[in-house]
Amino acid sequence: MKIRVLALYGCGRCEKIKKQFDDWRVKYDIAYCENDPSNCDCVESVVETKNYPIVILEKNGDMLEIVYLTDSGQTLMEGKKKVSEILTVPNHSVDGIALYIKNRLNL
Repeated sequence: MKIRVLALYGCGRCEKIKKQFDDWRVKYDIAYCENDPSNCDCVESVVETKNYPIVILEKNGDMLEIVYLTDSGQTLMEGKKKVSEILTVPNHSVDGIALYIKNRLNL
């Protein structure tokens, strides 16, 4: 499984998740939205957020899961859901995203 982090330059939360993944020796690719805004806009529209970082789990080039930050209590209560065969996983914190990925990778 491949991990891709969508991030913004200078974003403290983005730096935090990179540090956590580095500490855990999780391999990931990073894509800065300033370099490819249309890709980020597409993912934002799926999960209906502009909060970063967004972590994508991929297999064979296909998106399987999008793990993202949300400010919406309603979205958190609704939990995971499928959107066009992609599992979307809302979270309330960067730590929550990191722990979700750690558990998915059985680290």
